[in-house]
Amino acid sequence: VLVVAALTAIANGGQSNGCRAVGELLRFNDSQMELMRSRTHIPSAGSYDEPSAPTAGDYKAWADGMKRHAAEVTEPGLTTHAQRAAELAKQSVLAIEQFRSESDTRDLLDMSLPPSAESYAQITAELDEQMQALEEACPQRS
Repeated sequence: VLVVAALTAIANGGQSNGCRAVGELLRFNDSQMELMRSRTHIPSAGSYDEPSAPTAGDYKAWADGMKRHAAEVTEPGLTTHAQRAAELAKQSVLAIEQFRSESDTRDLLDMSLPPSAESYAQITAELDEQMQALEEACPQRS
């Protein structure tokens, strides 16, 4: 039995099946964050460039993918973090929608952040903690 487990681990690059699913979740999240960054443009002061940001559909696709990948994580001890990360991704989409809605209705001279900004910050901080816990449990080779 130990020989089979060792051979399986070697065939999987030294990772358990649970860590393989975690790796896929982490890689998916990284690729989606890179996509979001590539769609974000904040022009410098005095520029005539138009700002751009990811669409609501971009965020929803990320959250849906997080849920799909989290469902593949079945190893005890990892499942809770993966499922919580997926739930937080969904919550962040709702917070972003709320932020945009609040921002659209604010006076142009009001430079304070909408109330949803604090909620979004809390969600993303916890999401980062969940993703870090998964990374620590299943370190990914670059």
